[in-house]
Amino acid sequence: MLINDIDLLPYLKARHCIISYEDGITCLESVIVKITMRLLLLFLLNICIGQAFAQVYSNLIIFGDSQSDIGNMPESSNANSRNASYYQGLPYNLYVPISNPVYGDQNTPLDLPYQKLFNTDALPTQPMINHSIRAGRSVNWSQYLFSYLKGQERLDSAALIPWVELYDKASISQNISVNYAFSGALSNDRCADEDYQPMPNAFCTDVAIFNTQNIYRLRSYDDELQHSLAIPGVQRQIALFRTDLQAHLVHVDDHTLYIIWTGANDLTDHFFDLLQGGSLKDFYTGLTSSTPDLIAGFNDSAVLQLYHLGARNIIVLSQQNLGLTPKASLVAGTSSSFMGRYLSAYAFDLLTVRYNIALAKRIVALQQHYPDLNLHYVDLDYTFNRLSLSPGAPFFNNLGLACQNKDARTYKAIVHGDLVTCTDYLYWNAAHMTYQGNRIIAEQIIDAIK
Repeated sequence: MLINDIDLLPYLKARHCIISYEDGITCLESVIVKITMRLLLLFLLNICIGQAFAQVYSNLIIFGDSQSDIGNMPESSNANSRNASYYQGLPYNLYVPISNPVYGDQNTPLDLPYQKLFNTDALPTQPMINHSIRAGRSVNWSQYLFSYLKGQERLDSAALIPWVELYDKASISQNISVNYAFSGALSNDRCADEDYQPMPNAFCTDVAIFNTQNIYRLRSYDDELQHSLAIPGVQRQIALFRTDLQAHLVHVDDHTLYIIWTGANDLTDHFFDLLQGGSLKDFYTGLTSSTPDLIAGFNDSAVLQLYHLGARNIIVLSQQNLGLTPKASLVAGTSSSFMGRYLSAYAFDLLTVRYNIALAKRIVALQQHYPDLNLHYVDLDYTFNRLSLSPGAPFFNNLGLACQNKDARTYKAIVHGDLVTCTDYLYWNAAHMTYQGNRIIAEQIIDAIK
């Protein structure tokens, strides 16, 4: 990506030209701020591309939130709509990975060169949906990545499993890849509930984390149990990894590839905090605070913890433009107002850009201080803006829409556990991508490590 390759600027000008803010910030000034921030980010990306580190990897170790979870969060079996509208109120974790169900059998055309990935022994048992057997599974970017690397004979690992499977079957001794990502995870070293409220340390041990998840797994029809889940932040996930490493439950070496993708829940939590404020001026002032930089700082700590545990190949993913998500149009009851939808999308977009700039700066600094570390930054923000924001782009026509909410036929397929096609949709629900988006993420990582 070159610094003059900025095809999204016309969109930024059209999207962000709105009425003046209370403090006199004009439309033009708003555009200039956004363009300047994008240019700075592109400049930093050209610095922190880093050296490619093509090699054969021993295994993958992954940390993150619901965008990366492949089964640590239990799947719900209750697809009954909770609201009057036929498609609203479906549990967000009806499928984990949180995406549309597309994989049914070995003949499903998903461009997966290593279909053996989907042996059920490597994944939690799926509950039925409304007493019906599910026709398929959803697929996460980490599973696509695992599949691609296996197909290219660049990965020795035998299977990719979620942490709960490692904990539940501690006798596993083969060379496995482990995904520690938990839906709802923040970036810190604490555990929190699904509303991001901190939980006592007693609930944050590996035993307690597994038990709260397992109770829900055994009673998947009772979605109220979600409120009692202990969700470990990314740095706490690294602590779980350290414990597993010391217990010889997971094996790593100099050719292990580590991937960190975090920040979305922290930024969302910050956004909702800003909504509790007063005037539009206060809201905008909050958007320009140092909070995104502080959130980006958790990646520093995560990288350094892994480095001191022997990690030498680490990928950090940027956040995609959170302003593109259906959630950006639905928060705080703003969906009925064009201005409300715009302001919400703008706020998420601005927080994303500020976070990614801070993250890119930190990656540059880490690369300079640790020359023996193969550290790479993958820019998802640029990728998905390019694929979504221009007329004719793959996801432009359904920008900000969720495939899950498409029509009654889609809803009927969901509640019967059938496969769901989401052609031309980037998002499955309010905040999580369809299989197309997940596959694109895997392709971006593959490009980074060629």
